[in-house]
Amino acid sequence: MVLETNFNILIKRLNIAISQYYKTKSKSERLALDIYIKSLRKEIKNLVPKLKNLNDNFCYTPNLQKELFEDEETYLDQYYMYNEFHKHFFEPIYKKLSHQYGTICDLERPKLTNIDDIDIYKLFEKFAQTIGLGDLFVKYQDEKRIHFYENSTSSDRKGFIIHNPINNTNDIFIRKDDYAIDVLITIAHEFGHAYEFITSKKNVKEYNNYYYGSFFLETISMTFQELFIDYLIEKNMLYSDAIYYKYLEHYYYDDIANAYIYSLIDQDNLLFGDLSPTEIYKIVNKYFSKNDKIKYHINNFLDKDIKNTYRYAYGKVFSMFLKEKIKNDGYKLDISEDFIKHNGESFDLKLLNRYNITPQNYIELHKNETTKLKKICEYDLIEYKEKTYTKK
Repeated sequence: MVLETNFNILIKRLNIAISQYYKTKSKSERLALDIYIKSLRKEIKNLVPKLKNLNDNFCYTPNLQKELFEDEETYLDQYYMYNEFHKHFFEPIYKKLSHQYGTICDLERPKLTNIDDIDIYKLFEKFAQTIGLGDLFVKYQDEKRIHFYENSTSSDRKGFIIHNPINNTNDIFIRKDDYAIDVLITIAHEFGHAYEFITSKKNVKEYNNYYYGSFFLETISMTFQELFIDYLIEKNMLYSDAIYYKYLEHYYYDDIANAYIYSLIDQDNLLFGDLSPTEIYKIVNKYFSKNDKIKYHINNFLDKDIKNTYRYAYGKVFSMFLKEKIKNDGYKLDISEDFIKHNGESFDLKLLNRYNITPQNYIELHKNETTKLKKICEYDLIEYKEKTYTKK
């Protein structure tokens, strides 16, 4: 199947959303559609720069987000108010992982499978069937809701999803990278978002709260990519590629380091986006023994978006727990519904307790995964006969 983007379909969906926007009187619906229209219009123009006058007459409602959520600083209070919890949660994980940074094994990058040498859809459909979502993935193909764009476009993201909560439909965008494993992992991540959004059964107001506020926004998507990479390894498909990707996931811990750094900054000092890397380093310097290392990290890897920082950090941790529970339950996704149903208005500590999600338990899970990787690294990956789905 040709990997492409159907722009006529996207433009049709854009026009439908604009019509919905003008018809509704609901501020919550207008906010959701405002986000959807802006995002979709921007991406169409990014992917096809020659398109001109693409719905330029559309008038957005000014300050609608501020009106519904009071103001950004108040809205972010929930992120700051849990800073003491964030610190106690991420500190032991950070300290443990920083000690074993790069010590898992000396694994050289194998010859990765090129995207043109494999049927991406056919392989991923097998995984989707395993988790009970084969029909949904086929539906996304049939309705042309998966779009690929070239690496040379202005978008630097590997992938993203644009969701219309009024219709409860979305479109997935995937960057066509050179290597199949990169593209497949991105599909798994974004398909996790798609599943999460369309099965949440949230009304528009609840969706807005979840989209803007939930700590769990990246949990299901990261669980899907964790499940998928384990699926490839267990089924001996793209084995070398999958092992190498899993190795990198254990080698890097930037999301967790970022969350720990922000947890050390007092709420009064942390105004959204106001602190420079130098100022952040001065504030957190006393907490780290290897100052040069953390200074380099702050200057080069610290995400200035505090919401994304915590979402990806918690997603990285929570997804490992969910992955294990889903696999132990025969790949049933029922257990993920508790996270999907979260309304985004507060940080649900009871949810963590219910699934025994603690720093110590995560460290133990991470240790078990690391042990498996070390054993695999003792063998020559080239000796494995890999199953694959090559193009006909």
